[in-house]
Amino acid sequence: MTFIEDKRGQVLYQTALGLMTLLAFLGLIIDGGLMLANYRRAQLAADTAAQAASHAVSIEVFWRTNQVVLASQAATERAQWILDQNGAATDGRPLLTNVQIECGANWVRVIGQARLRTFFMRMFGIPEVRVPVRSVAYPAYGIEWEWQ
Repeated sequence: MTFIEDKRGQVLYQTALGLMTLLAFLGLIIDGGLMLANYRRAQLAADTAAQAASHAVSIEVFWRTNQVVLASQAATERAQWILDQNGAATDGRPLLTNVQIECGANWVRVIGQARLRTFFMRMFGIPEVRVPVRSVAYPAYGIEWEWQ
């Protein structure tokens, strides 16, 4: 006696499994794209803040010694202003949290965490991902005479 296998419904099973897999990949692609865009925006805000702060050169020290040295208070204020202007997401919440602005004699470092919201992973209890952001900038060197 031979049994004839009933193959009805196999296409439905494979289609359902394929659609679930396709939706999972689509969700990860959407989340990955959104997180990458927001990460680049947060990194750009940190880079811009560090670069702008590196231009806060102490004029008094430059006039007296012809050396390029940062005015740390002015550099910190400038970096904070740039972050306040550019460090917000499209919904108004800050992209960067736990921001630290450190100034040395010839460097500025901006460190923070980017808060990257998710769309698809929110269904699995992951509303956001935090990624470290770090940027360092240096003032211009090579000024040796006036009006150079």
